[in-house]
Parts: sequence; C-alpha cells; structure tokens
Amino acid sequence: MQGLLAKAKFHVNYKGKALIKPLQQVVTNSLRYFLRRPTTEESSF
Repeated sequence: MQGLLAKAKFHVNYKGKALIKPLQQVVTNSLRYFLRRPTTEESSF
C-alpha cells in the first residue's frame, strides 16, 4: 500500500548515556537512509 505513514520513537543510548548531538545526527541520517531506500530484493536482478 502507498500513502500510509508509520511513526515510531526510538530511545537510543551508548553505554547507558545519552548520545552527543553529532552522533544523534549520524544515527538519524542513517535510519532515514535505510528506511527510505527501495525495497527491491537483490535476488530479483
């Protein structure tokens, strides 16, 4: 289906401590990239 939106909140820490801002941005960008990439199966090529 297209047009649906799912939202989730993640609480991420490193060794029990909050992430520093630059690391928060890296995690955020990585998740956005991973979740937005096409879902084409590698075996379909």
